[in-house]
Amino acid sequence: MKRRVVLYTLSLFSFVVTLFVSVAYGTANVPIEALFGQGEQKYVYILWTVRLPRVVLAALVGMALALSGAVMQRLLQNPLADPYTLGISSGASVGAVVVLFASLTTFGSWTLPIGAILGAFITFLFVVSFSRWIDANHSVVTLVLTGVMTSTFLSAIVSLLLARSHEELRSILHWLMGSVAMKGWSYTFAFLPFLFVGIGLIIVEHRALYAMSSGEKEAHLLGVSVRRTKRRLFIATSCLTGAAVAMSGMIGFVGLVVPHMTRLMMNRSFGGELPLVAIGGATFLMMTDTIARTIVRPEELPLGVVTALVGAPLFGYLLVRTMKGGR
Repeated sequence: MKRRVVLYTLSLFSFVVTLFVSVAYGTANVPIEALFGQGEQKYVYILWTVRLPRVVLAALVGMALALSGAVMQRLLQNPLADPYTLGISSGASVGAVVVLFASLTTFGSWTLPIGAILGAFITFLFVVSFSRWIDANHSVVTLVLTGVMTSTFLSAIVSLLLARSHEELRSILHWLMGSVAMKGWSYTFAFLPFLFVGIGLIIVEHRALYAMSSGEKEAHLLGVSVRRTKRRLFIATSCLTGAAVAMSGMIGFVGLVVPHMTRLMMNRSFGGELPLVAIGGATFLMMTDTIARTIVRPEELPLGVVTALVGAPLFGYLLVRTMKGGR
């Protein structure tokens, strides 16, 4: 109990510190008093209309991706599950690019995230179903390879659509590399409904999710409606991943890095880590976004590149441990 109190305190402290640092530092450093409307008006304008919306969106996207990864790892009983490694993010990007390519506006400003969510959901169902069809033992490697195969195929579809698009649509290529730059408050407000739906479903099913960590049969014996739980959590992770991709592009490995680091800090205790995962995801992406826009300033690195530089080595380490029988 004391360990959890300490972890929550440290996590919240890290979140607050990272928030203030992310707001203050960038291409142009902004005095923190501008947050309270004090100081030069140009800094107040930069902070409230450019910097703060970007930082808030990064925090929310990080929270969504980290929660998606944690839920997938529990639901599929696979330590390497993550929206990026399983190709779910690629499915969301296909859905988003199709919306942009066809200039769809059926649901107004929500058309893009809805398209991305549908792409993520369909991809999620395909990856899980196909991997179980070819390997009844639900091998970790089989699931990962299915995800890699699916991601490669979907990336080819995105490249084909971009090649056949008008010149202005090719700028989406930068977006697909991951970025929260120049995203005003409208993006945050468009993202919030899908974030609430995803988190709400996870809260409703969190006890069942913990029960399923020991296996579907054990969960069924405990009175869990396995099919209903899986359906709701598939929808939850698709909402979170699809909306995150629609707002920020392809940002990989957040759902892999943060849950594992959280469980490591909790001494591998699997009970009640989801709130810590959410806080950690928000902190992680704010931190990496700050690095992306300051390390080579005044230029910026794509956010997805920075997270991949951190996540890819960890993914390799976890894959080796899993193949050798460690979890």
